[in-house]
Amino acid sequence: MPIILNIDNKYKFDLEIIQENNILQKKDAELFEDIIKIASEIKQINTNFTIFQEKIIGQNRINYVSSLDKLFIHLTALQIHTQESFHTDFTETGYDFKVPIFYKKQRIFSKGLLDEEKPIDLDTFDRMFDSMIILKIKELLVKFKEFITMDQKDCKDNLLSLYISFDDILYNILTVRQNIEYI
Repeated sequence: MPIILNIDNKYKFDLEIIQENNILQKKDAELFEDIIKIASEIKQINTNFTIFQEKIIGQNRINYVSSLDKLFIHLTALQIHTQESFHTDFTETGYDFKVPIFYKKQRIFSKGLLDEEKPIDLDTFDRMFDSMIILKIKELLVKFKEFITMDQKDCKDNLLSLYISFDDILYNILTVRQNIEYI
């Protein structure tokens, strides 16, 4: 299930997820399990490259970007499940999402704007992944656990916070993906 991502010279992005196997059929628990597994694998790759101070090039870079894409896709599927579960449209919240996810007729797409690229080194890249993605996924898991114990009205009242968490993580994955060419 590839991601088609185009970023122009003004950092505007246009993204589409092509569904090969219907990831939206997975249950939330499966998606969370996969998200944790994929994020852990990426963290291990980061650690290995940092220890040996290697650049991520060639097939390693292709595999790395593929793993980031899988993480992005699984998080997107979970966000879509959440929207469908609560019968909500996040665009009605009034919040300016950086990576608004739209799902229509088996198409998942987004458009937005990334920050300007800044060259980074491998150590910074690893710390960036930890703070911008791993930590935020942990926070998302905690929020989901809290949602499980809430009644339907409280869930709807706190839904914007959950959507903002998804948005932050998805944006950060795109940022990491954009910056990989510098390491």
